This record gives sequence, C-alpha cells and structure tokens, in this order.
Amino acid sequence: MMRSFLLLLLTVVPQVVPALRGAACSNEFDACHVETDCCKGFSCIILEQDEYVIRSNCLSKRSAQLEALPRDQKIELLVEFYDTVPDVAKRKSREQVEKFVDDHVRSFSRIVWWLERHYKIPVATMKYIEAPEL
Repeated sequence: MMRSFLLLLLTVVPQVVPALRGAACSNEFDACHVETDCCKGFSCIILEQDEYVIRSNCLSKRSAQLEALPRDQKIELLVEFYDTVPDVAKRKSREQVEKFVDDHVRSFSRIVWWLERHYKIPVATMKYIEAPEL
C-alpha cells in the first residue's frame, strides 16, 4: 500500500508542481525569494541587503539596469524626461528631481515605469539601457 502511494506521488508531483509554480509566479516589481518565484522574462534581483533583511523583487533586465544606476545618472535621466513633458506646469526643476529621487530611492525603476505610462513619453535612456516599448 505504501509503495503504491509513493509511486503515485512520484508520478503526479513532478507534473503538478511546475504547473502550480507557473500559475503563481510573481510579476515585475513583486517581492521574490528565488529565481523561480518570478514569471518568465523577470529575474529575482536583490535590491537591498543588510544583516537581517534581504529585499528582492522580480525585475526585467531594463528595470534591473535602472536600479543599478548611480544617483547622479538617475537624476540626469529624470531631468531630461521632465524637460520633454509637454505640460509646462508639470515640469520639475533639478532640485525637485533630486528630492524626488532621494524620496523614491528604493523603487526608482517602478517610478520610471509609472512616469512612462502616465505621460506616454519614454524616459530618455542611456545607450546601455534598452528603450521601453510603450
């Protein structure tokens, strides 16, 4: 009896587990623990790590590159972006952008994603970052 149960378990589990994992995968910007938590096309990237906490999210290649940029390049990207916003009233000065980047340091790629969709303008990208598809 036990042997037949183990045989059944060995034949069913390998087929069920991947299906469950695929249905419950995490999308971009969702928290993750290991690479298999993320849906296809996203990687589990550690964004912050200290002695007690590891914060990681599922990110696309482009989002991971945006997160890895140094502060001054993040500011330059957003300054260039806000210079192209058609509504002059919604443009931001360099000082406002610096404060904005400092306030959203943990979620820069998500902010860029939101700005691109909200204004329907791609954030000007440097040559080593892929252009978004809007």
